[in-house]
Amino acid sequence: MESVYFGVPLVALPLKLDQSLNAKLVVEAGVGVEVVRDEDGVFDGVGVAKAINEVIVEEKAREMSGKMKMEEDDTIHEVVEELSRICMMKRATEDDQGIENDF
Repeated sequence: MESVYFGVPLVALPLKLDQSLNAKLVVEAGVGVEVVRDEDGVFDGVGVAKAINEVIVEEKAREMSGKMKMEEDDTIHEVVEELSRICMMKRATEDDQGIENDF
């Protein structure tokens, strides 16, 4: 989660359990790439190198990072709006109850 928060693309190398699903979600969300297995179903150096190259060298890394930062800005805006709404509701409730506040 920290890499997504800071706009750092992920290289997913799923080994077992839910990691395969998480890797697919990373790719689907556009925040990283999955290392491709070879024809025998195992990871090899070529697949790992291609995935690393894709997120570090190619333009895709900048695209992913930009996408993550835009989504972060949208999320922050939504949180600010929700907190403002909650504060306004609290203030209205306190006003209705005759409670004085200093904010």
